[in-house]
Amino acid sequence: MARLLVVGFASALSARTHEVSDVSEATQLLALSHSIWRTRDVPVIGRWDCTGVSGEWKTKPMHLQVGSAGDGVAQFIPVVNFTTGEYGNISAGEGFSFRAKDFNLNGVEVVAVNACGINPNDSILYCVAFVGNEDEQTYYLVQIDETQMRFVGRLPGRSFAAAFSADGDFYALSQDKLYTFRADDLAADLNKPPDTDLTCESLDLLPGDARPHDIVVLNVGEAKCAVGVSPNLDKLLVVDIATKEQAWLEVEVKTFNGEVIAPKPQGKFGAAWNFENQAFFSGNTGQGVFSLELDGVNLSQVPATGTATLTLVGGSAESKGDGFNCLNGTLGWSVPEPVQQPVLQQPVLQQPVLPVQKAVQQLSGEPCK
Repeated sequence: MARLLVVGFASALSARTHEVSDVSEATQLLALSHSIWRTRDVPVIGRWDCTGVSGEWKTKPMHLQVGSAGDGVAQFIPVVNFTTGEYGNISAGEGFSFRAKDFNLNGVEVVAVNACGINPNDSILYCVAFVGNEDEQTYYLVQIDETQMRFVGRLPGRSFAAAFSADGDFYALSQDKLYTFRADDLAADLNKPPDTDLTCESLDLLPGDARPHDIVVLNVGEAKCAVGVSPNLDKLLVVDIATKEQAWLEVEVKTFNGEVIAPKPQGKFGAAWNFENQAFFSGNTGQGVFSLELDGVNLSQVPATGTATLTLVGGSAESKGDGFNCLNGTLGWSVPEPVQQPVLQQPVLQQPVLPVQKAVQQLSGEPCK
């Protein structure tokens, strides 16, 4: 009963706001509506334990593996070692899984999650949630733990490629734009109803190759850059966050031993990790994991020039998904230089889905359009 009264009161406040002519009164009513919303019962999301005390697997590179279209299964599996292609096992307590459809926003099911990252400021896992069917789909930034989901706010578009920087800013690629969500704005948006548009800045991307399916944010010299590889490893997108300068760079792909791989591995690379400012990209169809080297890139030129190098360092799973990790973590193993390419071992997919606590968040004000 209390929840119904709060939602109804907030809706009444929203309606009254449209009737008042005094801007200050409308502002006060909106603030009161937000204050009421903050007192409601919202999920308290558990922090991601980057220390490994609650499970060493949480310090590993994490691979979000999504199920076949329509089943909504999301599996969060640790990569035990790139170089051996070894993955964790959910049944053994390494990782977790849930059905996206167990969560909904105002009665509309979440059909998938993607584009995840751990916020270094609050140690919470954030992802992009796809809400509703494809014809009327909307997209939200959500917080996730092993059993719960909290809606943070509405995104301007769909994204499969997103990452946090070390200072807690969140970046997401959506079609032909790069969106920046500043850490202070995210903290403020957490105190607003989840049907509120998130505060962001947008940058139009240069025309070029097909967009990357995941990104990382690296410190390159004195610059902070968002980087991602296009499908088929054809080009590397580099965006200087401060200057907004951007470039599509040529990419050379090599084996451990320095031999050029030609033709290049085909397909999408949907999982990326950033350990100690070192980027790794993983193929969706078992192409392997590649480390990025920028020694041949000149960022002092505007736009940047040169050739980036991607070196095969390990095996990858045959699965669409995403990659994320603790930004203050270490890789946990050294990348050796074997005389042959690593064996690509596949993890066992479709582990039993762990039971979840269903979460429903009602919205105050008008429904999403």
